[in-house]
Amino acid sequence: MPKEDYFMHLFLKSIGFSGITNSSQETRFIRQVIKDAVASAQVKYNEEAGLGVINASFGKDFGICIKGSYNGSNKFHMEYYYPYLLSDCVCNIEELTIERHADKDSYAIVCDEVKAGVTLIFYLQNIFDYYNYKTKSESICGRSIFLSGLCTSGKILLPIVKNDQQIQKIKKDALVRNNLIAAARNGDEEAMENLTIDDLDTYSQISRRVMREDIYSIVDSTFMPYGVECDQYSVIGEILDYSYETNTHTGEKVCLMVLDCNDIILKAAVNTKDLTGEPEVGRRFKGAMWISAQVNFD
Repeated sequence: MPKEDYFMHLFLKSIGFSGITNSSQETRFIRQVIKDAVASAQVKYNEEAGLGVINASFGKDFGICIKGSYNGSNKFHMEYYYPYLLSDCVCNIEELTIERHADKDSYAIVCDEVKAGVTLIFYLQNIFDYYNYKTKSESICGRSIFLSGLCTSGKILLPIVKNDQQIQKIKKDALVRNNLIAAARNGDEEAMENLTIDDLDTYSQISRRVMREDIYSIVDSTFMPYGVECDQYSVIGEILDYSYETNTHTGEKVCLMVLDCNDIILKAAVNTKDLTGEPEVGRRFKGAMWISAQVNFD
């Protein structure tokens, strides 16, 4: 490989690589990963597309993906890499679009999610599957995606106590709102007016309550764009499940959590060094995360 330094990925420490703090350490590490993968024939490549992909696992469901070109004769040229987290949290999408990033051969998933009420953008993980798929069809409808998020830091919040009647009311209100959003997208003016009125009522209620209550006792969960990059979000979600895994290379512990954020289920990873509080099922997680997804092209 030619001598070069890489720009360190900000979410590398999320999967247990907090000890890599500068580009020289990162360069040595990435070169060793490539060397081991090439020596053990762990490179997937597509001769027609000139695409080579290395997926190096460093724990259960997480690792590093290196994208580049590979000619099959022990020569791999890296273009970029990113840490990944595999997820089995499925989200069914009626229609989605996949767009290429301007600066490199990577892709973003753009979808309208009724539950969130906004257009969501995620980083595409399984680029190899997409290359094989797009040669057959350009239309992508009725697909399921598997969401995962990497967090540089996070906090555990206590849950909001709700009785069965309140839970049922929340589910009913969410169903009504989803139907209104779907109708508004089809041009229903009455639905648009009802959504506007609901938003004004919600804003008025929150403005009154926030004067005497803590904001996190009012807002149960959130799924909001964060920062200037379109695939990063600030989330508050209920913990449905969690586990601790160890990075096999560094020995650092990583906390994996399944979260429910505004009825969007995703899997998240955060280094235990950067996690404040003890996760438990029913408690909430608050943090900013970079979200990627695998698309089921079958």
